[in-house]
Amino acid sequence: MKRLFLIIGFCVLGIFCCKAQNEPAQHHAITTKTVLLKYKDQVDTLSLPVVSNIFPQLQKALSEKEILNGETSNEVIAEYAECGCGITSLNYEVTYFNRDIISISLRYETMGAYPSSGQRWLTLDAKTGKPVLLSKIFTAKGLSIIKTRYKRILNERIQDDKNALKDDPDYPSVYDRLLASVNSFSINSPETKYLITEKGVLLSSDDVLPHVVQAFEPQRDVLFSYKQLMKLKYLDPKGLLGKNNSR
Repeated sequence: MKRLFLIIGFCVLGIFCCKAQNEPAQHHAITTKTVLLKYKDQVDTLSLPVVSNIFPQLQKALSEKEILNGETSNEVIAEYAECGCGITSLNYEVTYFNRDIISISLRYETMGAYPSSGQRWLTLDAKTGKPVLLSKIFTAKGLSIIKTRYKRILNERIQDDKNALKDDPDYPSVYDRLLASVNSFSINSPETKYLITEKGVLLSSDDVLPHVVQAFEPQRDVLFSYKQLMKLKYLDPKGLLGKNNSR
């Protein structure tokens, strides 16, 4: 019996060690720095991701200045204190992280001539800090088909909006611009907007309409689930995600 318990104990320890190797100290590799912004009686906060020294190149890629569009947190604090403007809020979510790759969503609120909000999606090589092209995740065939499907879905959404807004006199002025943004979509550049998530790969593209007509923007996010990607063999088994994906 004692021998049996020892065997079980070693098995459990082995499983734990394997899990630790597949999931390094990423839970401790990013912490949050909270920055308070004050203007008169108004208070807002910035939540900044802080990368540990375990990932030095990633630390540079997600440095304060990189995240705050070239500014330091002290400069953002000073601008906010003067006019309640500039970056007024920042939150982030790490949607995927292992020793090879990280996906992080940054959500901003800003105040200029009018309040605005936006997001930056970053998928980076955890070792180099450089953007990960989707060709490092998908097969060539998968990349081509996903691009075609993404463009088809967006075109369908634009057509649905056109039909729903047929009586709106302002929509025709943005219709061609929206179609052009879909036609020019690039799926394999450092600027391609996507996140790796628990459910799959979330693909998107940037809005193109000015603030006054931004309400006409289509929903640009499209999720390609792991089940779908694996069934159709679109994931490259030797790619950054393929060798880490245990689904």
